[in-house]
Amino acid sequence: MSETLLIAMLIALMGGIVSGLAGFGFGLVTVPLLLMLYPPATVTTVGSSLVLASGWIVLLSTWRTVQVRTVGALVPGATIGVFFGTVLLRNLEPAIIKLIAGVVVILFAVSVLRGWRINAVHHPLAAPLAGIASGTLGTSTGMSGPPVVLLFTTRQYDMQQFRGSITAYFYYV
Repeated sequence: MSETLLIAMLIALMGGIVSGLAGFGFGLVTVPLLLMLYPPATVTTVGSSLVLASGWIVLLSTWRTVQVRTVGALVPGATIGVFFGTVLLRNLEPAIIKLIAGVVVILFAVSVLRGWRINAVHHPLAAPLAGIASGTLGTSTGMSGPPVVLLFTTRQYDMQQFRGSITAYFYYV
């Protein structure tokens, strides 16, 4: 086993622990680190596959709490965003993708630390716009979570609703 693969597996383990505890964060932990080892297309593909492989465990215990209307409102925007993200991934240099991923992590961390909330969280366009941002980030950087996490936390979903809804959403994106 190569040293790079072993490091990647440890990074994935750390991401899995964070995701298991918080219900999200796999991409936030793994993507920036894995981008130092592998090209962006590899990181987004492997990251998405690992989330799908492990998410069913969470979904089994939380599926009754999924906020179906919110997840359903995210999906059309995410579909559009997946297209935009694919275009970015194909046309931008890997260094730019890495920069975008780093900026997303920093902005997300600062917004969470400062307790930033979206004022228009219940506006009819809030979920579709979060979906566009999420879909774009998901396919370009492998981190679809931050826009959705901000939406769900601002809507003050309890822990079960949050975990079930975000896991169900990740099965789409």
